[in-house]
Amino acid sequence: MRLIEQDLRHIASALRRAAQEDTRLAAALCPTEGLGAAGNRVVAELLSRAQRMEELAHLADRSCAVVLEFDRT
Repeated sequence: MRLIEQDLRHIASALRRAAQEDTRLAAALCPTEGLGAAGNRVVAELLSRAQRMEELAHLADRSCAVVLEFDRT
């Protein structure tokens, strides 16, 4: 069970890092003049992906809690 817990923690951490990177990239693109419609779609997609990765990280955290609870019983 400890290996599963460790894997879930690593997954959550990796997802959070990726979400932070997408958010950072979106923030770097936002002030660009003349980004245009395509650029705006890229920024929106980066922010959407970041949000989905944060949600998946939260699910990994919850799954880890379930594994820990199961391990105690």
